[in-house]
Amino acid sequence: MSRQQQKDMEEVANIESIKAIESLAESLSKREKEVVRLMAEGFENRAIADKLFVSVKTVEFHKENIKQKFGIKKVKELYRLFRRLARK
Repeated sequence: MSRQQQKDMEEVANIESIKAIESLAESLSKREKEVVRLMAEGFENRAIADKLFVSVKTVEFHKENIKQKFGIKKVKELYRLFRRLARK
């Protein structure tokens, strides 16, 4: 396999994974999407709670739901994922 073919395959795989993530994102509630957007902007729990006029526990609850829907175990993985998506 040529270097170009390998590069093309990697690009297709990347596009497919982004499409899969976007499809999963459609299953998020409106509030979960707001939490995701603020996470992608780099806000921490307290700031997210303040902006959404909810408690920190509520933000944590939404993050747990998001993690479950995406099959992610750590919040850091969520931050990386959504920052990556925000750049696209």
